[in-house]
Amino acid sequence: MSKLKGIKSTRAAHRGVVSKLKKETNQLLQQEDNASKRNRLDVISSLLENKVKTLNGLNDEVNSLCLLEDITSEIHESEEIAWIVTCQRQIKESRKSVDSQVLLVVV
Repeated sequence: MSKLKGIKSTRAAHRGVVSKLKKETNQLLQQEDNASKRNRLDVISSLLENKVKTLNGLNDEVNSLCLLEDITSEIHESEEIAWIVTCQRQIKESRKSVDSQVLLVVV
């Protein structure tokens, strides 16, 4: 069971990073558009993509090591991945909106 605790601890640390990125994304999406904001959102999107892969792997490990009766709660705890996908979609939509505005100005 100590291996399970270690994996859960690692997963919690990655979740903490995701939580911080979530806050930063929400703040950035409220700001006026500029190159710095776009660059940071691109970095966050990339970081989140890596976190999805990492958390999926950790969730799989946890599920393979936990008891059958604990799997339901573990599945519930792994739902942060849905938020990551939503956040990445918001970043892409924000980027598309800005790109279309730039096209209108250039034309």
